[in-house]
Amino acid sequence: MMSKYKNGEDGFEKLFTFWMERHYMEYKGCQPLTVFIDMSGTGLKNMSFDAMKFIIHSNKYYYPNAIESILIFENPAILNASWKVIGSWLESSAASQRHGLLTFVTKLSVTHYVSKSHLLEHQGGTVSLLCSSFPIL
Repeated sequence: MMSKYKNGEDGFEKLFTFWMERHYMEYKGCQPLTVFIDMSGTGLKNMSFDAMKFIIHSNKYYYPNAIESILIFENPAILNASWKVIGSWLESSAASQRHGLLTFVTKLSVTHYVSKSHLLEHQGGTVSLLCSSFPIL
């Protein structure tokens, strides 16, 4: 959840790379994934251009075609301009070859992309655990 993220925090790149590497090795790069970014409760202090640059850069150079889409959940209106800037970066990258990489979803529309059994309760799903409680297998 981006509301827990503070700009300049160390570790995001390592965690993102861990999960990308794990997915890439498990599926041999043959099954693209969807990145889900929960923006509920997020403000300007949580928005990180560096984190998004890292995701785009990783997808372009290290894990090409590994990301099928990026779902942005409950984006606050104050951050709309930020996403337009990020969208312009996508247009200049290889990711632009795929239409609709960034998709904005709400609690009502998210189930078109993600099953309720994979969503937390505040996202309109059935999972009652906190993200930090999921075991790493």
